[in-house]
Amino acid sequence: MTTKKQNLPLSGLILEMRNIIHNNGRFCFSDFVRDIEILISMQEKMNDFIQYWAIRENGTKIADYSHEVKIWAQSCKCQGIYKITFENGFYTFERINI
Repeated sequence: MTTKKQNLPLSGLILEMRNIIHNNGRFCFSDFVRDIEILISMQEKMNDFIQYWAIRENGTKIADYSHEVKIWAQSCKCQGIYKITFENGFYTFERINI
């Protein structure tokens, strides 16, 4: 199933991501904070970018390339992989199958 949310401000992206991990273990939340810090830092430096975000029960991984999260996902029970695109001041958040 592919879900795609478009034209999200940063706060909307954070809400979407938080809703996905809300029942996960505590390490997932500390990873989530780190992931948000990475996205904010990138947004402050670039006009557009793509990141890939993967989730498991007690952790997340954010990376520049889909193959990085694919390798991570194969080593654990991955709950989902998402593509995060920042363009023209807004985010697109899409669940993907790699």
